[in-house]
Amino acid sequence: MNPLCVQVQGTIKPIMGTRSCKVTAVRILFGLLVVLGEWCTPSLAPGQTLSRVSSASGSEARQTGEQLRAAAEQAERMRNWETAFTLYCQLYLIDRTAPDLRARLHQTWRRLHQYRRLRDPHYLRYVRELAAAEALQLLAEVMTKVPTIYVNRERSRPQQLWEYGLEELSHALDDDAFVAWILPQATTALLQQFKTELQHWRQMPIGNARQARQTLRRLLTHWQEQTPLTDPTAIVLEVVHGACNGLDESSAFIPPLPPPPQDLQPQGVCLRLHNGLLSIDGIIRGSWAEQHTPLQAGQIIVQINGCDLCQTEVTWEVIREALRHPHQGWHELTVVTGDTAIPELVVRLPADPPSVYGKTLKVSRGTWVGYLRLGMFRESTPRELDSALVSLQQDGVQALILDLRGNIGGSFTAALELARRFLPKGTIVTTEGQAPEVNNVTFMSDSGMAASSLPLVVLIDGETASAAEMLAAALKDQQRATLIGTPTFGKGTLQYPLPLEWLDTAAKISASQMPPQSPRGGIVRLTIARLISPAGYPLHITGVQPHQLETDPHNQLTLAIQKAAELAQMVDTAPSSLSPSDNSDSSTIPPSTLPMYHLPEFESSDLPSISSPQS
Repeated sequence: MNPLCVQVQGTIKPIMGTRSCKVTAVRILFGLLVVLGEWCTPSLAPGQTLSRVSSASGSEARQTGEQLRAAAEQAERMRNWETAFTLYCQLYLIDRTAPDLRARLHQTWRRLHQYRRLRDPHYLRYVRELAAAEALQLLAEVMTKVPTIYVNRERSRPQQLWEYGLEELSHALDDDAFVAWILPQATTALLQQFKTELQHWRQMPIGNARQARQTLRRLLTHWQEQTPLTDPTAIVLEVVHGACNGLDESSAFIPPLPPPPQDLQPQGVCLRLHNGLLSIDGIIRGSWAEQHTPLQAGQIIVQINGCDLCQTEVTWEVIREALRHPHQGWHELTVVTGDTAIPELVVRLPADPPSVYGKTLKVSRGTWVGYLRLGMFRESTPRELDSALVSLQQDGVQALILDLRGNIGGSFTAALELARRFLPKGTIVTTEGQAPEVNNVTFMSDSGMAASSLPLVVLIDGETASAAEMLAAALKDQQRATLIGTPTFGKGTLQYPLPLEWLDTAAKISASQMPPQSPRGGIVRLTIARLISPAGYPLHITGVQPHQLETDPHNQLTLAIQKAAELAQMVDTAPSSLSPSDNSDSSTIPPSTLPMYHLPEFESSDLPSISSPQS
């Protein structure tokens, strides 16, 4: 699975530096299961980042917001979907009050997704190998299955799906690549006529899958009578994509394409392959690579795990093969820095970077606070947290900071288990949807004495999303933690990979007469539930509000340490024989052999004296 990234010369790679915040916004919106590649980004002023934009004063933020919207609208008019989408992402992070902003994000994402798939050689091959009748069967399966489990029944009725689909087809007629491929002989006037006629076809009454298939077949016949259609399958698949992608920003039809090239995004290194050179396009903010390596954007990678990239034609297949062979759990990169003092570096990256980093901080004599940064939740995250908590308890910490900033979520199940590590009882989250499995289902904690009793401070920001928001909301609403930072992103929905199996089932039945075929149906990544916090508010759009609002990232951490120290002084904890020596300022958390997340060393003089508890 690959986060959303930017396409550069037909390759799939991510963004960096000042752009990392925008990458995160993209990933938040559409999840990590949708493999769409990475988005190109517009230029910012030198040194400008979204964090700085979001911490501007009210008048500055308004002015910046107006500039971003004007630039985004201009990019839309120019049909520069990559720039438009990225600008709307930036705007959303600093001002989510505009009523149409979420809709603009959704629309520009759909256009960008369409632009990219119509230029993806793997997708074009998939289209050519699929018969039009099979594509119509896919549409029928979508029309049959999606309305039964999508979170909102009214938005997913066959009539609505049909309208979303023809809207997608109408936009395809504006795409030069699509027209040159499918309608090479159509004149400009004829294309405009088709677009006008589609408004009429959208109003056709569609009550079920059979009517959708028959009506689209009539549409194809009508067009073929006026101009040759190179491949009607492509037209049908645009309707399939639209029927799914039009539902919401997190739902999408995902055809069975080859997996994207393995890369180093989990470690935080974003790659770019151009003119035979593999370079670092950026380092993702808060990633393992940023915290533990000197890697920077623009450096050239000349060797990966012993594979000399100077002695071979560099392709993504070559890169993927080299990354399959880490040395004792580490990827070893040789990079050319461009620095005459150190022209070449050998850097090691963990093949499986941890999702939990930690440190024990001495904030005053006798007061120790634990700090844990949680990356994207995965199956191993609860176990990693358990190990970190054991180490912190052995260090004698009296309070704990959980850093969820920049955490885009991940595994829903892992987030539930993380909540149970801190909540002895009570509601974690409630799901609302059509399917019985998620319809008014409340997920609880009954951990009892097994739950950690350490006082908690949680750091959140505008990039905290999805399952991470769910965890933050549960800890806040159950009065288990103090939240510091900025409101979270507001992606409070649950997705399910709905398999499209009819084509593959038919292929299995006739397998004795035909050679085996690869899967042809794909999946629909479908929103099936809304997430409701223990206090009863929806997480989607709303997000989670902090107890203490602070926009500056450094100040957020300082305030969190102050609050944790305050809570630690309130805890009547007997001295532990395992407490760290007062001669040291901090210690990293064993048993991990990986370097821990870097934090500045704090002396007690760095913090104001704490005279009395504050609410």
